[in-house]
Amino acid sequence: MRKDKDMKVYIAAPFFNEEQLEVVKQFEIILGQHGIEYFSPRSEGTLKQMTPEERLSKMGKVFKSNIGHMDWCTHAIVVIDGYDKGVLFEMGYLYATDKKMISYTNNYQGINVMLNEAITCHCESMFRVLDALNGDCGDVTKTGDVT
Repeated sequence: MRKDKDMKVYIAAPFFNEEQLEVVKQFEIILGQHGIEYFSPRSEGTLKQMTPEERLSKMGKVFKSNIGHMDWCTHAIVVIDGYDKGVLFEMGYLYATDKKMISYTNNYQGINVMLNEAITCHCESMFRVLDALNGDCGDVTKTGDVT
């Protein structure tokens, strides 16, 4: 796998249950093993698991950090399983700032025309995501299965 030495990846994914958390952890491991610099919002904690006081004091900081890291990145992996509201916001922001987005699902759900047109590639295998990050979409380009 060739690697763009300037590649910086933002992982946009829900991490609210064990299955979602495992997907995020796997991407963190894979990117780390390949020496790809990344930011995972889960590194800042889960607001949902904080007390109301903690959540109130940290929401603005987490939001600004995520925005800053979306500005910093060159690419993003977006996990679309469950159509998480935060991930949908991130996708809109990433598209508006001209970032390359690779969508991923391990529980295939069709994607709508808006998401399909915003992404660079769509993958159903974690290991294909690495190829897609490097511009090799092969057979994982946008899907014709849109709703």
